[in-house]
Amino acid sequence: MKRRTVIILACALGVLALLAWYHTRPEIVVTDITLLWASEYDAYRQGSSHPGPGIPKAQMNSGEHLKLLWSTFGKDYLAFFVIRPSSQIGWILYGQPGIAPSRGCIP
Repeated sequence: MKRRTVIILACALGVLALLAWYHTRPEIVVTDITLLWASEYDAYRQGSSHPGPGIPKAQMNSGEHLKLLWSTFGKDYLAFFVIRPSSQIGWILYGQPGIAPSRGCIP
């Protein structure tokens, strides 16, 4: 019985830590209709001078608030891994039309 209690408490603390981390993440506000991409590579290719054949995962409307989970960068791009209020995850690029990152988003 004691072992089961310790496992339940550890799981509960893990869930609380994950929720606390999620709520401290910065938000990105969508200011215009824009696209959400399935991979970092698709997002990067669409922002390059030779866009690739990537298919967008979803279309986001103005006014949506996206939670930034993490960011990554390459030689000439900065990509954000985000989650929408509908629990859909995907990638966007810094400077992509319709994306206005708030303070704390840029590393």
